[in-house]
Amino acid sequence: MAALLLMLFNACDGFQVSDNGNLDGMWHLVEVDSLDNNVSADFTYSGIYWSVQSDLLALDDKLFRYESCFIRFSCKDSRLRLFDPYLNNRDEGDIPISDVAKLSPFGINALDEAFAVETLTRKKMVLKSQSLRLTFKKN
Repeated sequence: MAALLLMLFNACDGFQVSDNGNLDGMWHLVEVDSLDNNVSADFTYSGIYWSVQSDLLALDDKLFRYESCFIRFSCKDSRLRLFDPYLNNRDEGDIPISDVAKLSPFGINALDEAFAVETLTRKKMVLKSQSLRLTFKKN
C-alpha cells in the first residue's frame, strides 16, 4: 500500500495547480451588451465558450462556425488582460493571430485587450471592455 501511494505522489510531481480562483473553468457566453448603443444580445444559444486553466484561455465555438483559439491572460486588481492569441492547429502547430476578426466572435476586439471584472463568482462572470459587457455562466 505504501509503495502504491508513493507511486501516486511521484506521478503527480509535475501537476500544476492554478491560483485563478473562481476564474478557472468553462464559461458560457450568455449575453453581450454594446456600450456604444445600449443594445443587448442574448447569446444563450451561441455555443461560445471561454475555458480558463493556468495562464491560458481557450476560445471555442461548440456550433463549429468559428475556429478555436488560445490566448494568454493575466488577471490582477479586477482587470483581465488578454494577449498573445493563437489559432488552435495541433496538426501543423498553433498559428499566431494577427487579424482581430478571428477573435471578435468570442467578444474580443483587440489582439491585446483589457476587461474590467465587474462580477466574478463560482457561477457568474461579467467583463467590461471599452465597447462591450460580456456576461458568462459557468458550466
